[in-house]
Amino acid sequence: MIPMRIFNHYHVNIAGTINAYKQLYQKAIQRGLVNKTDEDEQKFYNFICHTEIQQLTDILYQDAPIPDNFFDLKHLLFERTLNRK
Repeated sequence: MIPMRIFNHYHVNIAGTINAYKQLYQKAIQRGLVNKTDEDEQKFYNFICHTEIQQLTDILYQDAPIPDNFFDLKHLLFERTLNRK
């Protein structure tokens, strides 16, 4: 799991924020969620713009299996958001 401090570290620097998003994209490639293509990169960035970033980060960095498509990942994010304490 990657902690939110990675994002807090970059709070005043847009280049740092972009780098953090790129790190998440690389992790998504490693986990098999997306391929390393311009189209998949754009789809991934569009997807994460509309999700809760902490939940997505937790899912990508967990050791357990993750969904292999955006539909199921969105459902998992929604479930975790609803069940958050």
